Amino acid sequence: MTSGRRAASFLRRLRAGRFLRTAVPLLLTSVCLLGVKPHSPAEPVALRLSGRPMQALYRVEVQAAALGWSSERLHLAGDLWREAGDLDQALAYWQAAAINGGMDPTLFRSLADAALELQRWPIARDALSRLAILDPDDRRTQFELGLLLASLRSHEAAAHLQAAALDAAYRPLSHQLIAALDDADPASALAVGAVLAEHSLWQYAELAFVQAAALTMAPEAFASVGWARAQQGKNGAAWLERALALEPANPRVRALHGLYLRQMGNYVASADALAMAAALDPSNPTWYAELGAAHQLLGDLPAASYWLERAAAVSGRDPRFVALLDALTGAEDALLQALGLGLLTLPALTIRDEPAEPSHPLR
Repeated sequence: MTSGRRAASFLRRLRAGRFLRTAVPLLLTSVCLLGVKPHSPAEPVALRLSGRPMQALYRVEVQAAALGWSSERLHLAGDLWREAGDLDQALAYWQAAAINGGMDPTLFRSLADAALELQRWPIARDALSRLAILDPDDRRTQFELGLLLASLRSHEAAAHLQAAALDAAYRPLSHQLIAALDDADPASALAVGAVLAEHSLWQYAELAFVQAAALTMAPEAFASVGWARAQQGKNGAAWLERALALEPANPRVRALHGLYLRQMGNYVASADALAMAAALDPSNPTWYAELGAAHQLLGDLPAASYWLERAAAVSGRDPRFVALLDALTGAEDALLQALGLGLLTLPALTIRDEPAEPSHPLR
């Protein structure tokens, strides 16, 4: 089967009615079909910049019906679908353009960006790999491919991260991930996920934690998937339930459950889960700090101050935990001064909505 036929087969489901249901014809179809001519070299640019993507798509569809779907027309149609706000449709057309022999780096950049946004990981991997071949010196491509491959626990990740590290902007995280990678240790996927979570790269962290759960069946890995999903607005309850069923007395699982519940807005249950983590592992100051943050969110400043003081004490006055306590005390004093209440104390005042997290729960 030729590349043109493969592209046509790929698009058959798209052209079976979806376009005609969404496009709004501006001219009589018979007039359009009778007047079709090959477009000039400048016409694709004009269509992209017209500001009327659906009308432009109709013109491209008519041209394709008369002249066939070239890689350039497929690429253009994908760009117009993106302009129209339908990234799924855009991705399908860009895929067809690539199948049809497209070699334009802008095509593969669009394909990679859309696949990453939609979390279509195999498509993203293929597009980024093609881009890396077309332009090996593109540090952004090397970095994104390295992130994805590290999340998938691929042995190829390190080479791409090393290439990305030639750019100072990508160097620190690239080196952190390279240090966390270990082909011989399945648990390294959990360490990679923890690094990605620290940098709020939640979509990649989720992918790494899923790999860790599949490879190790560790309850912390299942809990971490649920937590990372919550950070992206996804439901992760089933992953937390699995983790709790595997090891209900695991303090890290309880802490991640608490963080998940916090992200979902259930502050009371979050405080209960973090209290259980602290009870199960009383020598870890992080749980006390998170418990203090939970009470701060509930507006119970005396309790928040108590647990943050406990965190500072258990940590041996670690500056990180002392800073959290000082920040809470300073914010409370500033609010009281602003209210003209001097040194009086007021219960149940919420100082801030987003408490700082002192350290990663998996570390």
